Amino acid sequence: MGRHTFILSSGRTATRFLAEYFSANVLEPIWAKHEPFPSRLLRLVSHAHLDGRISDATAIALLRLSHPGMGRGEKVQIESNPLVFGLADLLEPAFPGVRIVHVVRDPRDFVVSALNHSFGVGAKGWLSRHIPFWYPDLARLSGRPVGFEAPFEYLAVWWAWVNRVLEEAGQPLGARYLRLRYEDLVGEGRNAMEGLATFLGVHLRPEGQERLRRDEKVNAGQLQAMTCWLNWSPDQAWLIDEVCGSLMARYGYGGEEVWLRQLSTRR
Repeated sequence: MGRHTFILSSGRTATRFLAEYFSANVLEPIWAKHEPFPSRLLRLVSHAHLDGRISDATAIALLRLSHPGMGRGEKVQIESNPLVFGLADLLEPAFPGVRIVHVVRDPRDFVVSALNHSFGVGAKGWLSRHIPFWYPDLARLSGRPVGFEAPFEYLAVWWAWVNRVLEEAGQPLGARYLRLRYEDLVGEGRNAMEGLATFLGVHLRPEGQERLRRDEKVNAGQLQAMTCWLNWSPDQAWLIDEVCGSLMARYGYGGEEVWLRQLSTRR
């Protein structure tokens, strides 16, 4: 039986890089794609499912219909797709034996990256405000009144909420669920990438390791809407700590002395 894996996240976690990297740098025959068609449709299904507008049975049927090759053959299949995180709890019933890789990123860097990648402005802003289920009703789901008019706070809540959803979906899978930090996969992330390859059931080409050592960004943000968290105000630091702090600590973020000083200046 083939080995089928979904790489899921809050977004801005090098998911495109991971799909391209494994497509080009493994020895075995492999199918590895980033947000393959019809991911934009499944994004709406994902968020509608979270909002309770689509039943589990319907969402599972749509997953199977949109992945006709998922249950056949021996080929390793890797779908790197943060757009379908809201269907994470349905991947096992849809595709028995599926594996989930949950990639997390420091929420401070996630917020900066998302804002510098046009979150809430231009075409993305229009879609967010006018297309039903382009985003779920985050205020209702999180219990915190937040909307697109406060993008910094919205992204902080989004990060915390998405990662909790993925944790809850992955835990029942046991050894078929793997959580990795973005920071351990890029730059000098050789050991983490080799561990991920083992989880995926593939072997890396030796020359493929050289790409990990290059300072290379895929789908990098083009705007300068937000600066590094080292330059944030105490209020901004405090908001991130309030919303994301417990998960940050569990994932190994937020222990820097300079960060703790930022927090203490507000308190």
